[in-house]
Amino acid sequence: MFVFRCRNCGREIELSALPNAPVPCVCGKEMIRKFTVPNIHYRGSGFYSTDKLLTPVKPEDYDPMVD
Repeated sequence: MFVFRCRNCGREIELSALPNAPVPCVCGKEMIRKFTVPNIHYRGSGFYSTDKLLTPVKPEDYDPMVD
């Protein structure tokens, strides 16, 4: 999905069109693609957003003699 904005009237629409395809506006002018920030979801370990949900391990809970 891409967001297109008209420079003439300021109208914005969201379309699943090719990013370089011409998109006409209702005012008769051509709309341009507006660049947006992608939504990123980290789904593995090693990221703050996923590791902060784990229970913290205290040094006294760790026993190096146990395999």
